[in-house]
Amino acid sequence: MSTAVLERRLSVQDVRDAPPLAAYNHSPHTPEATRYIPRLSPLYRRAPVRFSIQPSMHDTFECGPGSMFQGTIHLQLAEPLAAQHLRLTFRGLERLNYDAMGWGRTQKQAMIFSVRLLIWGQTPTATTWPVLESGIHFFPFWCEMPMVNYATTCSAPHTGQEAYQTVMELIASLERPGDRPFQTEPCYVSFRPAVPTPPVPRSLQENQAWVRLVSVSPTAIHIDVLDSSLETYTIGMALHRQSKITTSGFRHLKTVVVARTEKSHVRRLALPLPQRISPTLTYAKHIQIHYSLHIIASKKRHLTKKKKKSIVLPIVLGTLPVGEPAPANLLPFTHPSITEDTTPFTKPRLFRSSLDTIDHPLPPYDEARPPSYVSFQL
Repeated sequence: MSTAVLERRLSVQDVRDAPPLAAYNHSPHTPEATRYIPRLSPLYRRAPVRFSIQPSMHDTFECGPGSMFQGTIHLQLAEPLAAQHLRLTFRGLERLNYDAMGWGRTQKQAMIFSVRLLIWGQTPTATTWPVLESGIHFFPFWCEMPMVNYATTCSAPHTGQEAYQTVMELIASLERPGDRPFQTEPCYVSFRPAVPTPPVPRSLQENQAWVRLVSVSPTAIHIDVLDSSLETYTIGMALHRQSKITTSGFRHLKTVVVARTEKSHVRRLALPLPQRISPTLTYAKHIQIHYSLHIIASKKRHLTKKKKKSIVLPIVLGTLPVGEPAPANLLPFTHPSITEDTTPFTKPRLFRSSLDTIDHPLPPYDEARPPSYVSFQL
């Protein structure tokens, strides 16, 4: 006789409500097994052999509004180490490079959010410090993003002549008041905002005498050449990005060509777009990003090209499929409901998790589609 058993898949809430483990090693840590020393003791001060943050599912941390991501803090010790606590910090920053804009050799950054999580150890009021034993330690964590649209960030921020950047970074630190803390290198998080991709307006489809904009997607732009007399001409397309950076006293405009193609004897032409191209951005405080498509039909005469026809079309680049709206409860990070809210509900939330989630990452929880149940036979 067999018995049907219902097995429920774990949800984000299950992990959040589970009792946290203080630390992880080759053998489980328990509060009773942890050693403590006076916080002024000179013992156990040697730096870790390895101290880093690693993603659980991909080579990089990637997220969007309302999503979650998981990671693990890796700590390798050649000998025991005493510290007050291990803390994880996740923060978002807007960075303005005045040097790149010709306004002087200074940089300015503004905090968008900053959240912290005590991963292991004691509160600052404790008179003793716990000791992490030698060996390899793993501290898994996960982060839940709010339904907030931040600006696009990348997993490897540019350096040098970038005038504006939005950065999200994770930093783990072993705090030792009285001594310099041990910190990991910043681990950058790639954020992809939810930006609708509107259908091509009918005016751009029908009212152009010689060219028609067929489609715009996050991966490519397609046009049709309607004038049959241009079949012997070379058709070129170039996508221009205009960035406008504003502060209280300055304004900086910059236009760059982000994609270009050119072909002869064609009636339809596609312009592939870079994989990590920034979408149209209109809701940030310091930067606006707009796109325009420049189309040129030209024909060679002798050793030069003589431009025959040209047109410039406004383009909206989104991240969502064409026609799909953004979630109704999604707010930009500059909205007063976000900037003036001091509660944690409009900010990313960090949680400790168990070692099991490293090999079995959890899917994001959706109230409209709760975790399913699987029936199997004993």
